[in-house]
Amino acid sequence: MYINIMTHLNHNFQFHQCNNLVIIWQAKAACTIVNKMYYEEEGLLEEAEEYSNWIHDYREKHNIETHIIRNKGLNSKSTKYIHFVVNPYRRIVSSYIHAMRTNYTNWSNISFRHFVQLLSDDTIIYNSHHGLQLSYLHTKKQIEYIKMENIEHDLPVINKKYGLNYSMKTSLHHAVTHEVDDKFIGDMVWNDIEKIPRKYSNFYSETIKDIVTNIFEHDINIFGYTWDEFINNEEIVYLVWRHHNTNEFIIIGEVLHVQLV
Repeated sequence: MYINIMTHLNHNFQFHQCNNLVIIWQAKAACTIVNKMYYEEEGLLEEAEEYSNWIHDYREKHNIETHIIRNKGLNSKSTKYIHFVVNPYRRIVSSYIHAMRTNYTNWSNISFRHFVQLLSDDTIIYNSHHGLQLSYLHTKKQIEYIKMENIEHDLPVINKKYGLNYSMKTSLHHAVTHEVDDKFIGDMVWNDIEKIPRKYSNFYSETIKDIVTNIFEHDINIFGYTWDEFINNEEIVYLVWRHHNTNEFIIIGEVLHVQLV
């Protein structure tokens, strides 16, 4: 069964019972980082990492074991909601890279343009790795949206406001990117892309940008993202790279981190 990704909403969340706080997250949106922060707060991160080196294996098990508590949290009028989000213009490139590497869409060795066109045409079956970040709860609950691009600045504020002790985490689930000459590669098939550029804007033309804007219109508007914000964040990362004299960029989900060497 095919589901239109432009209308199908995100159902992923975690629940801090002691804080009466729901944490909404989505795949390819720093999901590993968010879930690690959640399990550390719950005192379960060590157990989760002993269970599997892939946090989501433990998450699936834990969600089944705690489904009654999770549902009670959603039904409580005192529960608060925050949602960690990332820029859709960057996230969809990450989704494309993941799709080409894992073949989870059953479409391989295609260009980024072809990938987003297939999404727009509703040809690729729905998957959370390229679906909307927007939660099905967005019209039912008052949700605070936390942009992961600003997380290092916002985390102390979030911790104080919601009584948390979150600290930034890392992930081994990432794409290694390279400092290469700026050029449009959105029409290159995957096997012809020798090095993934640090600037994901190289995947975009004006036409591709318009398609992505249409697909993720709800995410872009409700979370308050812009194309200029996407471009400006790329430049910010470049300045950090020059300052620290590093030679490799690590993309963790959708959060830009610089690996110092």
